[in-house]
Amino acid sequence: MESLIFHGVRKRRAIASLCAALVLAVAPASPAHAGGVEDAFNQMSSSIVTGLKMSPLGLAAAHAALLDPHVPIIVLGARLDPGCSAPAVLDDRLATATVLAHLHPANPVVVTGGYTQPGCQAEGEYMRDKLVSSWVNPSRIIVDTTAGSTVGNAQATARYAGSVAGIAQAGVLVTSPNHAPRAMDTFADVEKSALWLVVPSTVN
Repeated sequence: MESLIFHGVRKRRAIASLCAALVLAVAPASPAHAGGVEDAFNQMSSSIVTGLKMSPLGLAAAHAALLDPHVPIIVLGARLDPGCSAPAVLDDRLATATVLAHLHPANPVVVTGGYTQPGCQAEGEYMRDKLVSSWVNPSRIIVDTTAGSTVGNAQATARYAGSVAGIAQAGVLVTSPNHAPRAMDTFADVEKSALWLVVPSTVN
């Protein structure tokens, strides 16, 4: 039991260290304000660690985390239309993911979504094809075709969280703004040792 407690404390300290490192990466230098870094860390703690992860600082932290090529971009799917085309919400997520993938060309891109519309390809397959058509290298793309829900997305892909500079595990999610809080909470429930950040799309 003591060893389990120690292991949990060590994980929390690792995540705190990662937050501090991201703050140093994204917080503006302010020599005249001695409490600048501490204030930024407090903001990071409230806006990221506790779930309010869509602040400007949280978005900057996501980009900072992606400077490490081990951190994945995980794109969450949405049910295809009956004619097998994508709803606007999914194409918008993919547009956001495409920009992110081109800004961070060394990171793996994970697409997750199963066969949720009879007679159609899996959401993950559609997402892969759309990204490849937008010049994202297919060798970077990891496809999950098993997930039928947000919980399924997390169960299938949370394991891809990568280590930021050997400090702690992290992953960056791409989903709709109104879905982002639930997605991040779900991923955190599945992989508690990782810090989950988000780059939201625009269409809900």
